[in-house]
Amino acid sequence: MSDEPKLPEQTAIGWALFDAADFKGAAQRFDMALHNDPTDVEALRGRARLHLMENDVGAAIILLEHALAVLQTGEEVAAPADAEQRARRDLAWAYYRLNRFDLAAEQFAALGERARANKLAALGEHTPYRRASNADATALPLVARDPVPFVLLTLGNRDHLFVVDTGTGELTLDVRLLDELGLPSFGVQPSRTAASDRHVAVHHTVIPRLRLGDIVLENVPAEAEDIQSRAPQISGFIGFNLLAQFCTTVDLPGGMVYLEPPGARRMPDGATPVPFWLLDDHLLLVPGALNGREHLFAVASGFAGAALSAPPSTFTQSGVPLESGMPLQGVSGSGTHDVTLLRVEELRVGPLALHDVEALAGLFSPSLEWRYGFRIGGLIGHEALRTVRWTLDLASRAFWFERED
Repeated sequence: MSDEPKLPEQTAIGWALFDAADFKGAAQRFDMALHNDPTDVEALRGRARLHLMENDVGAAIILLEHALAVLQTGEEVAAPADAEQRARRDLAWAYYRLNRFDLAAEQFAALGERARANKLAALGEHTPYRRASNADATALPLVARDPVPFVLLTLGNRDHLFVVDTGTGELTLDVRLLDELGLPSFGVQPSRTAASDRHVAVHHTVIPRLRLGDIVLENVPAEAEDIQSRAPQISGFIGFNLLAQFCTTVDLPGGMVYLEPPGARRMPDGATPVPFWLLDDHLLLVPGALNGREHLFAVASGFAGAALSAPPSTFTQSGVPLESGMPLQGVSGSGTHDVTLLRVEELRVGPLALHDVEALAGLFSPSLEWRYGFRIGGLIGHEALRTVRWTLDLASRAFWFERED
């Protein structure tokens, strides 16, 4: 028999619906559970996670702090043994999204993530992402838009080639730049990539100053890993967290990236809103479908080589025979992999329908598929986005596509 305590009925139903990706139904059940018992830790944690997925960070923090306070009374509660750890992790990311790195550092330290905690504690003494220029907006020309979108980012006295990648969290540098630029290392911790479960060594650092077009930023959190062993022309990735400091528009057909103040743009007539959910610091999930079978996909704008990278189960469920594909060697941040290149009849990303596109099986982290309870069906790559102009304004909880006729 399981040693886990039995959850109240509405809470148990809420988590079952959450694991089935029925987020609206889960929210209703968690609300019912909290109406019955405002100290129900698992209902507090579940409702908080849903708020966090909608980027309603303030509401998430209130519920998570309440859950931790209940757990710390020492009284017996109906919650699994790791409830405190899970609540702390969500609270850490909630503080992180608010750029309250001092508070996030305390939570990550309690979770044993010393390198990340040390970096965030150091940043907590300063204003992260501080604007050190008069400009609050800029237009960056794409150096190239294939195989992925590239822009120039200035570090020190040199321009460096960076990939615009929503599939990466923080700004990520090649590890060689730590010594070249004299950047601090607050420690190293292993990390898994979205493409596999292999671990890579990640250094945590802070960039004192960088330039993106007309914008100068100071006190930028960053990570460093070995990038140039596999891609010697690339200095790094501009990840989701830096992009989220702005209203970001990536105009792939027009060859431009626009960084504007949060809330600066309204969705124009003719644009199509894309529903999304956000997990941890950067996992941007959107609804989609493969050959009519619905899935949740994570958007990784810097993923090259295909419109979709997915586990074999996604293709099987969607009626795409794996044996119809071509065996290849794929490359990711953790090395080379045996993959299968497939052609799929239809891929839908939110409202965007694509036909006769290439997809990869075998370049997807097995642990990511079920990491959050519900199933993640794959990664949406650059090839799926190259015909659209997309805008993400996290402060306004807005994500939309514009497509040329």
